[in-house]
Amino acid sequence: MDLLEISPNIQGHVKRLRQGAATLAAFHETRGRPSGDFGRILDEVERQAKTALKRFTVAFVGMYNCGKSTILNSLLGLQGMARLSDQDSPDTAKSIRLGYRADAEAPECMLHFRDGSTETMAWAEARTLTSEVYMEEHPAARRKAEEVVEVEYFLANPLLLSLDFLDLPGTGTSNWRTDTALTHQRLKEADLVFWVIGTSTAEPARTDLEDLRILQDVKAHVVPLINVWSDEAAGISGEVSVEEMAAAIHRYLAQYFADGARCFAYFAREIDLARQRGEELRPEWGLEPLLAHLNGLLGEENVRRERIRRIAGAIGSHLKRLGDHLRSEVKVLDEVQGELEETGDALLHHEGERQEIGRVLRPRIKELADDASRQVVAVCLNAADAFIEDELRLSNWTLLGEAIKRNPEQAGQRMHARFKNDFLHLDRKPSWLDGVNRSFLDDVRDVVHGAWARFLRDLQKSSGPEGLEAAIGGDFLDSALDRVTGAMLQRGFLLVLAGVFTALLFIPGGFVIEVVSLLGVALVQLFQDPLEKARKNAKLRARVALEHNRLEIRNIFVEHGMEIHKDLDEQFTIKQRQQGHKLSAEREALRMAGRDLADLGTELESFAQDMDLFEAGVPA
Repeated sequence: MDLLEISPNIQGHVKRLRQGAATLAAFHETRGRPSGDFGRILDEVERQAKTALKRFTVAFVGMYNCGKSTILNSLLGLQGMARLSDQDSPDTAKSIRLGYRADAEAPECMLHFRDGSTETMAWAEARTLTSEVYMEEHPAARRKAEEVVEVEYFLANPLLLSLDFLDLPGTGTSNWRTDTALTHQRLKEADLVFWVIGTSTAEPARTDLEDLRILQDVKAHVVPLINVWSDEAAGISGEVSVEEMAAAIHRYLAQYFADGARCFAYFAREIDLARQRGEELRPEWGLEPLLAHLNGLLGEENVRRERIRRIAGAIGSHLKRLGDHLRSEVKVLDEVQGELEETGDALLHHEGERQEIGRVLRPRIKELADDASRQVVAVCLNAADAFIEDELRLSNWTLLGEAIKRNPEQAGQRMHARFKNDFLHLDRKPSWLDGVNRSFLDDVRDVVHGAWARFLRDLQKSSGPEGLEAAIGGDFLDSALDRVTGAMLQRGFLLVLAGVFTALLFIPGGFVIEVVSLLGVALVQLFQDPLEKARKNAKLRARVALEHNRLEIRNIFVEHGMEIHKDLDEQFTIKQRQQGHKLSAEREALRMAGRDLADLGTELESFAQDMDLFEAGVPA
């Protein structure tokens, strides 16, 4: 499992965990108990998943006067009003993300507000909203700035082609502590954190170290960066030598970064002034080693493995917290169960066995779902190859290009419909997709039937054949299975209802539009078939995109397969109630909470297994 497929997989797990957690929360609400922080932990998991395909991010953190902004000005060669503020007083009031600006017509800056909204503007205006000094002099600007959580600053600088720089507010300031949670989140999401320490101070103050405890959680990708405070022309030098600073860092602060991490020495002031004056940079100022380190990290495999390690580590930590949460929930339910009056009804003594059916069925249904999802993706892959081959014909090129240029959305809808009906033949009833669905449901029906038949036989031994038949009816199992599977078939292909398959139908056409947009309408026929390479590339990318969705298709199959068991469980409960075997409201709430807790445990275990595969780089 790789970066492209982990995000939809995690989203699927989180969705199912949220559903179970919502039921538990409702149960706690009826009893006036807090529901814990399950949802907040899942929010953290989702945020980590969303970083899988984000650009490589290098964050700069340190006390307010350590020179982070000067370092960025010198690295990027920023001049005049394009510069970040580098005043001696604490001036960086907001996180500033520096990214690449590919289009000169694109906005220079984008503000991100607490409510999720954004606003574009020129850097000259946005710069004032990041300056503590300016806001002290302009209270009206402060009111707007207080709603800003991050400023994106776009620059046409080649160094930003492959990465983003993130300038965080200085530690030991109110700006850092105002948005501590958000700052910690940014550090956890960063691929590399430069901890900047200036030679003007022997070591960070105690308050700074308190603010920087978060570095211990991300120490694996923290690198100390010594900013040598020096201006040779002005006769200025730091109070502490580089050697003394490096020794102090390794002696007193090693718990904040990985073992063996290299300390970089960087003369930001010298480099910045030399660039402003147009002077030659000296090797001893440390620019080349720093750039070499960044370039080494930006190797495709290095980025991939480091990001996998970071995401897997962070989510693994969250999963442990969720596991602790579930264990505490088990204790709560045990306490509630002890408080409730025992009904003594023989049929209800088999509640644990019914939960065990679900735990046994899930891996077996997962195998069937795996086969079904592979069938679906295989058909889509073959159809996508044929579709791309047919659309990207030389004889069709001019008309295709004109249609896309005239109305790309309409062209995309046309290709979506054509791929769906002419290549996948989903307009035919019954379609091959209906066949896959029916075959899957038939196989699941057989598996569920066997598990429940064994359960009912055991139940019959304890309650007697007459008692069981009176409670649930002699044909309960077959009639219940016929009803639920028939209803599923009438609803049509389940993946379409889930939305996943609908999204797949746009993949081939999307890559066709991309090829046409890149090559343009005017195609010089210098070769026998100038589109051959484009077709191959589009097919390959469509294949990767389709295959990366297979895991989520499988998980949806699993959930719909498990619905058959859950429906039987619900019908069984209804039958109990109809025959007078009713539970009190609290007993029923406890039963549902227990079942959902078991499902949460199973889902959490499956989630952990997928994360192990992800970290190990094993294909799903």
